[in-house]
Amino acid sequence: MSALFKQVLGRLKSASKGVALGLTLGCCATLAQAAATTAGTLQVLVPSQTGFSPQAYTSAKLKTVDFDTTLLTNTAGVSQGSTSATGSGGWSTTTTASPAPTGFASKFARVASGTSGSSQTQLSFTNGTGYVSFLWHLGTGDSDNTIRINLSNGDYRTLTNCPDANTTCVGGYDTVNFFQGFFNILLGLTGQVNETQSVRVVYTPPAGVLVTSVQLTAVRHQVCAFWFLCSWENRNLSIDSLSYDDNTDGAPLMSLDHVEVVASNASGLTCQNNTFKVRACANAACTTLYTKGVTGTVNFTRSDGGASRAVAYSIASGSAYSGDLSVSMPSHWGSSTTWNTAATSVPAAVASSMCAFGTLVGSSACAFTANKTGLLLSLPAGIAGDPQTLTATLVSENLFGACTSPSGSGSLTSTVTAKYGVATNTTVATLLSSGSSSTLKTLTSGSAITGLTTGVSSAVGTNTFSYADSGQVQLDVTVTGLSGTLSSLLGVKNSVVTTVVPAALKIEPVIGGNIVLTNPKLAAGGDFQLRITALNKAGAMLKNFGAEPGLGAVNLTKALLKPAGAALKNNPELAMGLISFNNGISLLTLSWDEVGSLDFVAMLADYLGSGKSVQGKLTDTVPPGLRLVPAKFGLSATPRCSATEGASNIAFAYAGQPIDVTVTALNADGVITQNYDGTAANPTDRLANSVSIATVGGANSGTLGGSPVVAAMAFANGSGSGTITYGMTNKLSAPDTVTLTASDADVNSVKNTPAVLVRSGRIKLSNAFGSEKSVLDIPIQVQYWTGKSWTASNDSCTNASVVTTGALKRKAYKSHAGAVSSAWATAASSVTLTGGVGKLTLTAPGAGKTGTVDVELDLTASGANLPWLQSLDDACGTNTVCNPKARASFGVYSPESKKTVNIRNVF
Repeated sequence: MSALFKQVLGRLKSASKGVALGLTLGCCATLAQAAATTAGTLQVLVPSQTGFSPQAYTSAKLKTVDFDTTLLTNTAGVSQGSTSATGSGGWSTTTTASPAPTGFASKFARVASGTSGSSQTQLSFTNGTGYVSFLWHLGTGDSDNTIRINLSNGDYRTLTNCPDANTTCVGGYDTVNFFQGFFNILLGLTGQVNETQSVRVVYTPPAGVLVTSVQLTAVRHQVCAFWFLCSWENRNLSIDSLSYDDNTDGAPLMSLDHVEVVASNASGLTCQNNTFKVRACANAACTTLYTKGVTGTVNFTRSDGGASRAVAYSIASGSAYSGDLSVSMPSHWGSSTTWNTAATSVPAAVASSMCAFGTLVGSSACAFTANKTGLLLSLPAGIAGDPQTLTATLVSENLFGACTSPSGSGSLTSTVTAKYGVATNTTVATLLSSGSSSTLKTLTSGSAITGLTTGVSSAVGTNTFSYADSGQVQLDVTVTGLSGTLSSLLGVKNSVVTTVVPAALKIEPVIGGNIVLTNPKLAAGGDFQLRITALNKAGAMLKNFGAEPGLGAVNLTKALLKPAGAALKNNPELAMGLISFNNGISLLTLSWDEVGSLDFVAMLADYLGSGKSVQGKLTDTVPPGLRLVPAKFGLSATPRCSATEGASNIAFAYAGQPIDVTVTALNADGVITQNYDGTAANPTDRLANSVSIATVGGANSGTLGGSPVVAAMAFANGSGSGTITYGMTNKLSAPDTVTLTASDADVNSVKNTPAVLVRSGRIKLSNAFGSEKSVLDIPIQVQYWTGKSWTASNDSCTNASVVTTGALKRKAYKSHAGAVSSAWATAASSVTLTGGVGKLTLTAPGAGKTGTVDVELDLTASGANLPWLQSLDDACGTNTVCNPKARASFGVYSPESKKTVNIRNVF
């Protein structure tokens, strides 16, 4: 423990008024008394105390903002309200520190006061919250930083970190002394000692009140060395791990209405301990249980006031029932005793405690009788449809206070009547005795069924009890028939309450309104449904389930089957509606924004206080689980060429030229599903498929070539890229605007269908004539077919960087006489090609070295690799394309070379 905390704990001893308000103080802060009349339960816990980390509170509605991965902006139920700041102060949710305060994550939230005054921000809860908790860093040297908790009744609670202990606050930090202040001012230091202690603040408002917001105020601090030598310094109020009950669905948040002391038997015995439980109720009828944790004491007082018992109990958060309480109630002057029962609770309940001794419904009748001679009934909690043993034992107290069988001989007959927790259902229980079955009907007042026979010689009778539905059943047993010397037992009676628990919860996926048990799959981000059914041992549906008074919440959790480990890129929160049952069935609507295979587990812990849980998994009915796939694909297509035509720049691809495509897997909201990935080391975790690209428009003159797919292994974090080509069946085909789509084995929908302009292109080489003493330029032009003629293609993608001298082939050297010759040669010296127009320059053979040579521009993969610009040439075959060719003539002076068309002599 630091010096700071030792000092604070010392101050707490003198701050009795703060403690008197009901605040459990671990250190450092107290509840301000000003303008606060609503109590509630407030705790401030130091790191060594239970509940600091992890917090002790659990709830199906609990949300936590860690300001690192879970932010205010992406968490339902809380939002940042107004912020005011002075000078350099302000609010930040991405603060870091090294080392971080105890318990804080790598990032946390902070209000900085600045040096001009104070700064303040407010965190508001949608529809209010019944629980709020957060970590608060209390640094040595902090000034009057304040946290105000605003309540729905207009009241508020204030926590203040003050320098002095008084009636409104307990000092939570050390003041800066004279010498520290003097040197801080001289050296420009902040005056703060390096303390990184933290506390957890926990507040639960009283019944009927909610927390509406938490207001955080950081106040500047003054340090003085002399009364005239002072400076103002910034102070920070830092919080992390903000937890609250999310009430965005508007469902009522629970408060403790009252507690009930419960016994399975209506009366007990003096010769042995009697067993009780305490259950917490959230409403007057106890049809809704309180599960936020309760502690207290049950006080048993003998009716004559001569004896009492005080038994402590504890109900854990998440449960509504305590453990068993064993209480001794001995006889008094040889007589049975009656004990008046009452219970206290923390938090304080709205109403007084009630009792349910051998009855289904609690009441104010809280007198419990311990008999010297009685009928003790035992019927343990069992599974619906699975027979259980009802045991009736006649017990009497002997002279030594021990339990024994009553004296006498003969036999007796008892009448058994039944009441049901769900009285509206027609399902009835059966009781099997001596080989015959009696039906325990839903009874009206005064009705009875004989069915229990007990032999006094053993003082124990057993019968088989069975109930095919769920819920609680109360059996009232009365001794009605006697034989032998047992007249004193006539009319002895007792009641027992048993709990009949569902055998299982069955989960089935519902897609498009139909239950799908074979390869169920659906679109990520879209709504889907799970049907949850409560079953008995025989697999029959339990119509009672959901109507039982005091039934707890069924919790549904998601289990991710695929992908796993490092292959998991994103695991968003599951969006889920409220779980409610009608006639044993719940149809729950959910949504998950990613792709993957999911299992779901439905769990109800401690069914009606029986200690038995009820659960079921989706994979019990659908072993592979539920598979979520992309809702659609995003598709982009980028041609590799463009041309300036007038004032426009036209993007296009030549027929046969690669087109770059990118496919993104999207959920129903159009967000990338990052788990659609093909790079995982384990093949079973690769969720991406090969995505096929196809045409849906255009394609009037050609088809996609080769295998137009983006390979599965090309996908990473939901995005994959590849190339396709569109080839025209005829070189003389008009330009075609081709519209594309994408699909895989699961998905046949796209967000967009990009269109690509495709043109049939060629490179044209022209014949050239010139002197053998000079270089010779062969004209080159890139062209496309308009549908009527070849025209120049002023493109950006065919230039001297792709058409090089190395691609030129020279063939068939001939002399000026036309004979094959090896007496001369030429070579390509340079290529000039810009905007689709240029020339290929050949070197001069030299004086007297005349003749012709055929040149060919190799556009195959071994040459320029521009096969889409090959030309039609009948020499290659009908409607066949091949490399463009031309003839270079050296030493030939034809009219064409002289560019002379006509000579006319005029006299």
